[in-house]
Amino acid sequence: MSYDIGTKIRELRKNRGITLQYVANQTGFSAALISQIENNNITPPIATLARLSEFFDVKIGYFFEDEALARYEVVRADKGYTTNNPHFIYKSLVGDKLNKHLKAFSITLSPEDYHYRLPDNGRDKFLFVKTASVTVEVVGESIELTGGDSIYLDATATCQVWTAEKSAQFVVVLCL
Repeated sequence: MSYDIGTKIRELRKNRGITLQYVANQTGFSAALISQIENNNITPPIATLARLSEFFDVKIGYFFEDEALARYEVVRADKGYTTNNPHFIYKSLVGDKLNKHLKAFSITLSPEDYHYRLPDNGRDKFLFVKTASVTVEVVGESIELTGGDSIYLDATATCQVWTAEKSAQFVVVLCL
């Protein structure tokens, strides 16, 4: 049986928005080695996979799973990938399962002049406000949304979100 380990490693890395060099720096492997693994030019030894699974916070068995058999994936509250910056906290709500058709994440936005721009991936988008209120600017129109409100955007609409009051939390779903 053949496993597509390199593609799984590349998906993990790209879904988290990190570079080959960053993976290399954090794991002690060279960027060239990581690239060769991702391109399936070499099959990494188990010790290398163990280090990569530790870095990506997945079980080593993940690299050997049959994707055709995986029908669901649970992401526990303390296990989702999170990124913090001064303006917002981004938390992935969908794991690293391959062949997914959507991406969902939770964003906690700080009350500043910062405008969060939804990714423009050329696909439909959905935004659901969990707490507080946000202003959504879409097609030149400003729309106020409060907790429980949502907005659906077609593939051509660009959107910015901001909050003027306390921190606001919302969920964004992107079709892939």
